Amino acid sequence: MLIDFVTRHGMAKNEKLLQPGYSRMTARSVCFAFLLTWLVVAPAAALNPDRRITRYILDAYGLERGLPQNTVNSVIQTRDGYLWVGTQEGLARFDGVNFELFTTKNTPVFTSNFIQVLFQDCEERLWVGTNGGGVYLKDRKGWRRYDQKQGLGSSVVMAFCQDHQGRIWLGAEDGLYYLEGERFLRKELSVGEKTFGVRALLADPMGGLWVGTYGQGLYYIQGDKIFRHDRTQGLVDDVIISLLKDASGRIWAGTYSSGLFYLDGDRWRQAWSDSGQETNRIMALHRDRQGSLWLGTYGGGLARYSRGRFEFWNEQSGFPSNIVMSIAEDQEGNLWIGTLTAGLIQLRDGKFFTLGQREGLAAEVVMTIREDSTGALWLGTTSGGLNRIRGEEITHFGKEQGLPSEQILSLQEGQGGRLLVGTNTGLAIWDGQRWETVSIPGRVKTPLVFTILEQEDGSI
Repeated sequence: MLIDFVTRHGMAKNEKLLQPGYSRMTARSVCFAFLLTWLVVAPAAALNPDRRITRYILDAYGLERGLPQNTVNSVIQTRDGYLWVGTQEGLARFDGVNFELFTTKNTPVFTSNFIQVLFQDCEERLWVGTNGGGVYLKDRKGWRRYDQKQGLGSSVVMAFCQDHQGRIWLGAEDGLYYLEGERFLRKELSVGEKTFGVRALLADPMGGLWVGTYGQGLYYIQGDKIFRHDRTQGLVDDVIISLLKDASGRIWAGTYSSGLFYLDGDRWRQAWSDSGQETNRIMALHRDRQGSLWLGTYGGGLARYSRGRFEFWNEQSGFPSNIVMSIAEDQEGNLWIGTLTAGLIQLRDGKFFTLGQREGLAAEVVMTIREDSTGALWLGTTSGGLNRIRGEEITHFGKEQGLPSEQILSLQEGQGGRLLVGTNTGLAIWDGQRWETVSIPGRVKTPLVFTILEQEDGSI
């Protein structure tokens, strides 16, 4: 992948691979050779579903790193390895080092810089839906535009998809369209209904098309038949913002104000709803290669559904923005997250990660660390007592649990697996069930215990 190879190996854009005039075919061949080499030495990884989402490595890209604007409405990686980023101030193509901008200033086809949605079809054409400029299409011949002259009734485009027959479908502010030749034709969903926007599209392998609307719920098109899903089937929200099909074939729907739903037989079940309303608007849905379901919310930040539970990451717990507009996965299994206020965020796995209070530690400053014979890791802090880490579980021990002090200075494992803990007020021993405080003999005014040694006879 071009992005990861350039990023990991430090190749600058002015090197031979990307020099102006270097042939496109040669560049592709070299890039393909690089990809094969990279796959041999480091097979594509994915985000470990057993790791808390706050433990992934986070990297942010904003104005200071070349992004034209910090609102990222859509992000995708095309099959040539480039990452495309749609903002309210233009389209950006990222090669892992630099952003190349496409705007009304340098791309004659563009009449609006407000990018709403990005999509690549099976012919590797890039479709760009805008707010005010209709549709831009990039293929091997270059850029061209579709607007009212090609059949569109609205210049505000919010969704794309391609069905199993290869037909392109488009969701616009005034309804549903499909491409016939070089013209878009309108597909009427119902008779007598007022015009409503189409916000989300999803094609299934059986030839059906799911259509999420802004105000009329969800439609399913199968051939000439059209079915509407609404409150009668348990879908209590009439505004559908995002759609997804998971590995088992289950359909998920993100709504405007009622959270997340999934289709169970012929009934919709509510999978998530927040009484505080902060996470009820599901702006984006994505299933990663490990099967985890990722949610972008308007107000609640980023969420992951894995192993039957939801986990949220928001500004309060360290995520850069509470409003997530889009989510995409690259060829290496990293996630790219478009936000409303903080630009583009990359999440990736790594050998190292930070543990702090947002991950569950009682305090930020760790004075001493000890791994015991069971594999548990003990962390002594300056003001939060003792933390024990077993896998993903963190357990806290402080005064309430029997320690003489919250300030831990030393740790040692003694005979029989006992944990010896030195504090600023003396010594404590953990036998696996309870704490025992040990008095230090002599006239010690301040019993600071910095070092502990247990002899063969058990004396300390």
